[in-house]
Amino acid sequence: MQKLLKIVLMASSARAVGCLVTTLLTFSASVGFAESAMAESSRGIHVTGRAEIAVEPDMARMTLQVSAQAKDAITVKKQIDGVTRSVLKLTDEYKIARRDVTAAVVNLSPNYQYENKRRTVDGMQGSRTISVTLRSLDNYGDFMNAALELGINSISGVQLDTSKREALEDQALDAAIADARKRAAHVAKQFDVELGRVREVHVQAGHVEPRMMARSMSADSSGGDFSGGEIDIRRDVQAVFKIEKLRD
Repeated sequence: MQKLLKIVLMASSARAVGCLVTTLLTFSASVGFAESAMAESSRGIHVTGRAEIAVEPDMARMTLQVSAQAKDAITVKKQIDGVTRSVLKLTDEYKIARRDVTAAVVNLSPNYQYENKRRTVDGMQGSRTISVTLRSLDNYGDFMNAALELGINSISGVQLDTSKREALEDQALDAAIADARKRAAHVAKQFDVELGRVREVHVQAGHVEPRMMARSMSADSSGGDFSGGEIDIRRDVQAVFKIEKLRD
């Protein structure tokens, strides 16, 4: 009986060792395949193509903020709501669609005072942001000045844009791809090799950048001191091309 048990244990151990060896061989093969695939994918001519299209902006996004302080929260909110209603009415006057206006909730918090290492509540303070998209820059200055006169405390996050951005981004992408091909062909020629097919492509998200920042607004209600300048629509493409063979 003991001899039979010993034989069974030896057979089980042999099977376990065999499984372990098989697992190690499989793992090694997998690692080797992965390393080979990574090495294969890294071979080739790596280039970055870039294209920019300059265009005059015809729209703008901005964030208006109204803030107030008072002895109690109800008074603070009433003040903020009053300015908000006036601004919403102003957007109607400028024919700004409601889908282009977002009034956030009112944020309220105590106004603390510190004296002799003691904190006491001295009234309440609150604020609200109103996001506005202007789809015409003709009345940009007039609108901002009118909003300030209604009680808006600050205007920030002004972003100039174009209503033709999607079409221009497609044009810039085509140009960036052509630029990547041109760079790859140039590199291949300089190294006396044949340029093969593209193996890998990474397309970066579109980017909009102002060429000339708009000047800050003054109290002049004519709005004539604003200049939108130009913005750049930029696309970037990273590509890897296969190297076929040496040139004859």
